[in-house]
Amino acid sequence: MHILFATNRHYLPQAIGGAEWSTHILAEELVRQGHQVSIICSIHPRGFFGTKNRIARRILKDDFPRDDGQGYPVYRGWDPIRKFESVASKVRPDRVIVVGAPPRAYELALAAVELGYSTFYQVRDVDFSRHGGDLGSIPQLKFIANSEFTRKQIEESFGKNSAIVLPPIAQERCWVPRTGNRVLMINPDPSKGGDIALELAAQCPDIPFLIQESWASNRHLVEMKNAAKKLSNVQWEPPKIDIRKAFSRAKIILAPSKWEEAWGRVVSEGQVSGIPAVASRIGGLPESVGAGGILVDVPSDISNWKVALRSLWDFPETYQKYSKAATDHANRPEAQPSYQAKLLCATLKDG
Repeated sequence: MHILFATNRHYLPQAIGGAEWSTHILAEELVRQGHQVSIICSIHPRGFFGTKNRIARRILKDDFPRDDGQGYPVYRGWDPIRKFESVASKVRPDRVIVVGAPPRAYELALAAVELGYSTFYQVRDVDFSRHGGDLGSIPQLKFIANSEFTRKQIEESFGKNSAIVLPPIAQERCWVPRTGNRVLMINPDPSKGGDIALELAAQCPDIPFLIQESWASNRHLVEMKNAAKKLSNVQWEPPKIDIRKAFSRAKIILAPSKWEEAWGRVVSEGQVSGIPAVASRIGGLPESVGAGGILVDVPSDISNWKVALRSLWDFPETYQKYSKAATDHANRPEAQPSYQAKLLCATLKDG
């Protein structure tokens, strides 16, 4: 089977968010299982990839030149929606999977369906008002959820059934010896609870925090970074493509999100190394945490976050209990990429 993943977002290594890593790990596993995989995505004009792409476009006179640096063909260029037909005609996929996250994912799905491709919408973000259009208005579109929470959201919003394919985690890309001594938060955007992390750090000056950016910097992150500089126990880091550099320094994962996460990828990645989480009881986060962490209701007073954090930090027996549960949760068979890729293929064939 030849599968074309379509996204209007930037892709690895220009973007390193959860949607990109989930797509990449699935793609790698699908290739290992004998399938063909291609990606169409947008290009950021700056940096090595932007320059390389610009040169390739001029030389090849192709708006979406192919690169194979990820181990499978990736077609990068401006406006994947407008150029979807030309790339798809080169690839000739059996199935199209639209990465269901803003921006303009609806338009990509509509383009694929109107061209007659069997199209699946793999939901990565349940704030459907940001997807660019009414997904329920495309009757031919089939859905794939990434959690039970997401499946219910799809059913409630569009009246459609969907298979659940969990975000795959490549354990070899995440595992580190559990020697870290910091509370790690990745992606401190306000919607992800960055302000909660800073308030916790202020109230727990004896606990070292590591805050690492993930999304592109914005005004809110600049303000938070300036606030973090005033706290001697907070270290602020730019995005890193190798997540192990952060996990190797982490004792606890902090995921105090305020919005309805479809899943909690950073939690799942940390659990590979037995790193427990303190996370919001919201969206799909409880599914990703399982028994491997402590959940805090949202909204909640900062004192509740402090109690949860200190129960892991101050009590070794409690920490070890949750650490073992985190490892067990990461190692369950249904969480492995090979299982998820087979489940995805079965879903595509049925559709």
